[in-house]
Amino acid sequence: MGEGELIVKSQSADAGLRMGEGKVSLEGEGLSFGEIYMNGRTLDLSGLTLKFDQIKANSNNVFITSSQAGANLNLENKQDYLYHGNIFSDEAITMSANIQTKL
Repeated sequence: MGEGELIVKSQSADAGLRMGEGKVSLEGEGLSFGEIYMNGRTLDLSGLTLKFDQIKANSNNVFITSSQAGANLNLENKQDYLYHGNIFSDEAITMSANIQTKL
């Protein structure tokens, strides 16, 4: 996705959501994606619940936020990886992750 705003109203549990510049806003409760690839800009949870396996981001220009209260970010975490981006909001974002500790 380039500049501008993309409004996502459906999900793809086996596929991913890819974004570069601009803003992606979610509409629709319980959206699920296999992975999210962010190369920049903003993902607005819009107070909704988002479930996914990975957020692939490697830029400090990546922002996950919520313009409305009640947002939930649920990470399935099926494999090890590092998220490099920002999560912030004036509204609370509840985050959960399935974490398996390896010794």
